[in-house]
Amino acid sequence: MGKTKKTNLVVTSIALYFTYFIHGFGASIMGQYKPELSGAWGSEISGVVAVIAALGLGRLISLPFSGPLSDKFGRRLSGIIGVLCYTAYFMGIAYAPNMGVAYAFAIIGGIANSFLDTCVSPTCMEIYVNNPSVANMFTKFSMCISQFLLPYMIGAVASANMSYRTIFIVAGVAIFIDGILILFLPFPERGNKTAAAGQKTKSKLKITPAALAAILIGFTSSSTFMLWLNCNKELGMLYGMTSDQAGKIQSFYAIGTFAAILCSSVLIKKGLKEINILILYPAISTVTLLLCYFIRSRRCSSAGYFHNCRVLPGEQSDSNFHGNDRVQYC
Repeated sequence: MGKTKKTNLVVTSIALYFTYFIHGFGASIMGQYKPELSGAWGSEISGVVAVIAALGLGRLISLPFSGPLSDKFGRRLSGIIGVLCYTAYFMGIAYAPNMGVAYAFAIIGGIANSFLDTCVSPTCMEIYVNNPSVANMFTKFSMCISQFLLPYMIGAVASANMSYRTIFIVAGVAIFIDGILILFLPFPERGNKTAAAGQKTKSKLKITPAALAAILIGFTSSSTFMLWLNCNKELGMLYGMTSDQAGKIQSFYAIGTFAAILCSSVLIKKGLKEINILILYPAISTVTLLLCYFIRSRRCSSAGYFHNCRVLPGEQSDSNFHGNDRVQYC
């Protein structure tokens, strides 16, 4: 690979990581603006929570075809679809006149997340083929940065007497511009595509107790992630924090996630089995959530916990899940 081409691919990876930076806003911004959104939609706070849940529904709807589409037509198309859907999501949520319209745009946001997943991680691992785990880890780093910054950005917007729609609009415009770059930047060649196509080895899907446990832990960890990310502000206010103080809990959470990523990479390199981390981190999350529930103090509600256990492709560049995929933690 020539030096110029390699440099261009690095630029491509930066553009792709930026989509995950914006995704960090998309996953948590509604949780930070519940009162404003409920007022704009003429609904209760519970209505906003229902719209947030629609993000998961959109992801669930698109998962069966987003991966195969990415494999067949290329990562670039998946990335562009994800960017366009996220642009529609940010603008739609910002200007939705009622909860029904907002719900529809939240589903589009979940679809955006699914398509970005099938583009960003596989492409970055193909670019940094010698360090696929590190490349994959940076997707979560990108999200952590935006989730750490979001409460401070909300404070700055409020101090400037700007509309709550400001961050939605800025995020939507930013990811759209990034999408234009992705449209023209080079993507790595998938050299194994032809070889893989020629090998039509059929393997039966085996549902083992270990597989069921992995699915269950993936579901519970993702559910816990969304619950905490979008309800921690109310928890802090319940424990006596002001609205501004409670909004910063998300930043503590992001710091905890940073620590988890770094610890995971170090522990795995030192030889700790991945299955042990699958047990360790959910246990830490469970203990911390119980502490937050029973010890009702401001300090306890600010404790960031390790959220992990997402199954991601390992050395394989294929975006579908394979039997030899490794579990990574982010």
